[in-house]
Amino acid sequence: MILALLGGKPVDGASAASRIFRSEKYHYTARCPKGWQADRAARPGILDIDNFAPATAVRAVHVPPGGAEIDLFPLEALIRRRTPGTLDEWVDSDAKLAKVISRRRLEVDRPDGKLSVIELKQQCCAVPPFSEDVNWYFMLNGRVFRAHLTYWKGDPKQVSLEHTMEQVVASVEALSRH
Repeated sequence: MILALLGGKPVDGASAASRIFRSEKYHYTARCPKGWQADRAARPGILDIDNFAPATAVRAVHVPPGGAEIDLFPLEALIRRRTPGTLDEWVDSDAKLAKVISRRRLEVDRPDGKLSVIELKQQCCAVPPFSEDVNWYFMLNGRVFRAHLTYWKGDPKQVSLEHTMEQVVASVEALSRH
């Protein structure tokens, strides 16, 4: 069966090999990778998953050494005084929030073709230990989304973690808002 991850309730009629997050609030779905679980502190309707047990979370930091977090949401879920109007405005706005390590365009393979992504890598915090954030901004069915990965700088699993985020992004489906 597929797990909805919204309260951990199973969704009928699916196989145990795959878990699907479905946001009724923001009308999208995404596959959740094996070994990752829903973050209990997540805002309703936002995919927020961790690769570590909740008991190992670090107070005031959240992600423990060796841990990582991925969240994914559309632009309309963003809570700010001034919400960016476009994908580029969102990237530019986020670039002001932390030290930018790199910014580039890339493509993600999806079942329905290539997805164009803007990647923004940033370093968090003014003093060590530093965490790194990888943000991917993309459009699906006319809607703007951001996937966000956080891990500790120097994590030897960085490439694997980024590949996991790629799998999540490749699985996203923007649903009709009717």
